[in-house]
Amino acid sequence: MSMSRYVTAIASAAILACLLTACATATAAAPADDGERLAPSFAALAQQYLNEGAMSDWDRAVVEKAARTGRISQADYDEGADNFEACMIAGGERWVRTRHLNGVVEFQPPHESSSSDAESENQLRVQGQCYSSGYLVTQELFAIQQVNPDLLSNFSLVALKCLKSAGVVDEDFPLDEYESAMGPHLIPVEYPFDVMDPRSQTCLWSTGSAVSVNGG
Repeated sequence: MSMSRYVTAIASAAILACLLTACATATAAAPADDGERLAPSFAALAQQYLNEGAMSDWDRAVVEKAARTGRISQADYDEGADNFEACMIAGGERWVRTRHLNGVVEFQPPHESSSSDAESENQLRVQGQCYSSGYLVTQELFAIQQVNPDLLSNFSLVALKCLKSAGVVDEDFPLDEYESAMGPHLIPVEYPFDVMDPRSQTCLWSTGSAVSVNGG
């Protein structure tokens, strides 16, 4: 198993904007087993999103296609990410863009920035506008498609299955230990696996978690 690092779990503004439905599902009273699913198929899940609420015209076109074809293409997703980045730049926010191993894109403020309250407010305002007018739903569904092909409702279980498949943790690594490690922490904690390994980052970000290293 990888050497542990001291980290603090962070609730990224990007995650709050990007994975709202996924996070809500994960934090609900989901079972520890894999018996419950978000939908019987990805096409059905896309249709649920179409039925449940408003979305941008760009999002709607992509999600309607997903409801017909059963998937979101990397090309459509990347177009949405490009549009989002251009919108952020137009709003004065040039964020760090990271493509994870499964094709999911993460946007984060520059690590060296120490934002004032006004700057932080602008970041959240611009980010919210750019997501809601662009690919908010598409990026959420794409992350689910890439990390959760079985459409399991328990996102902690999804993340752990991903970490096991990637070889980050052993096959017998228990779910309760993962949930305890990834719970909210107000002080730095030592994680039982290397959260900064690109494989870990892929699994964690795609299921609505992020971490930042404070030391090691």
